Amino acid sequence: MKITFQDHKGEGRRLLNHFSSSIVVLRPDQEFWNMLEPIGPSEIYYSAWANEFARAFNLRAETWPELVEILKRIECGMKPGDPYPSLKDFEKILWHLAEYDNRSKLETAARALAALNAVLGRTVHVRKAPDVETEYGVVIYECQGLPPRIDGFLAAIRLLRIQLQSTVAGNQSQRCYLLDEAGNLFSKELSQAAGSGYISAAKRAITQIRKTGTGILAGVQVISETDDCLKANVASIVCLHCTNPKDAREAAHLLLLPETAAVEIQNLPVGVGFARSEGFTRPVKIQIPTFDLGPCPNDGEVARRMAPEFARLEQQTIRSPMKPDGIQPLSYMDILGETESSSAPATEVPVAESEPPKIFAEHRALLREIEENPQASVTEHYHHLRWSAGRGNRVKEQLLEMDLIGTKRQKSSSGRPREILILTDIGRRQIHENA
Repeated sequence: MKITFQDHKGEGRRLLNHFSSSIVVLRPDQEFWNMLEPIGPSEIYYSAWANEFARAFNLRAETWPELVEILKRIECGMKPGDPYPSLKDFEKILWHLAEYDNRSKLETAARALAALNAVLGRTVHVRKAPDVETEYGVVIYECQGLPPRIDGFLAAIRLLRIQLQSTVAGNQSQRCYLLDEAGNLFSKELSQAAGSGYISAAKRAITQIRKTGTGILAGVQVISETDDCLKANVASIVCLHCTNPKDAREAAHLLLLPETAAVEIQNLPVGVGFARSEGFTRPVKIQIPTFDLGPCPNDGEVARRMAPEFARLEQQTIRSPMKPDGIQPLSYMDILGETESSSAPATEVPVAESEPPKIFAEHRALLREIEENPQASVTEHYHHLRWSAGRGNRVKEQLLEMDLIGTKRQKSSSGRPREILILTDIGRRQIHENA
């Protein structure tokens, strides 16, 4: 049986002490996969991927179907043998289409994808790579420090791919998917409200994936705050010491123990617990032996151990060009005057010419509205354009960032100050150059 371990505590790397081969430890920026390479029918896969991406980054319901359309257009334009585009390729394509077709929704999607890509590092350049899930017996994904949205998104896509791959293979896979902090996916606070029209990938997996030969081993620390979907679909329950009385009572209920057993559960010694599984007429008390996994390897030791594996995988990997994104270095010590060079006479340093700002139709609409109604308040501008506050604020902030508009405070007839938007010289030129 193969094991996929989504590790949030850095404990998985201890398994390197016990496996001499067939194990790989991967950070998010070290992974060998292209999540845009579909498994099974591409229409279904792209719809599922885009939906999860939209949920993670709060894209509008009318935006993510356009991502599916673009991915299908890309697939139709591929020649036999072409690899699928990497995440970085797709980000650049979205920027191009946003500017070329004047579609601001695609700019929003490109910004969201850029945020994801900033976290995933080299992984975003992968176009084609070997499947580590089939090549290794133990795959450990280290997730320490990942923002919850990105952590949940990556877990959702992995579960989706495991489920689809098992279906393509005829439900022949035998895999255990281990979640050490399943509360990150199954916590009640992350559950969707009734009527939202969305069921998380984790919920879909827990109810559907067992028929594919994949088992999920989920560890939770606060069982009373765990979604009922997980508790309703487990075949086996193991309960250790619970300090919280509420958790102890719920554990007793799930184990089919009387409520009075909650006190015993609160006082269980280390290594002792209760277990119940399908076919058990009653729970049993168990003693769990201590497994010494050895010392925890540091980053350097993990890197040395993984170096030959990464080199082998890299030989089979196709990446998009890894060009720098043109980020200008910023010395905060110089700015704060805390270096010797900052006290010396300033020398002129050539500054790279910045790209002109990307201007879309809605940007021009607000610029013209400000020019025509210079004394209107921000709210009045939005009303004239028939925009919601959310849309108006987004466009306003983008124009402020591009230095096309500014703001000033002005007293109103009631005596209370109000915010007025004013055109900068650059913004005024922008209007008349594109008139």
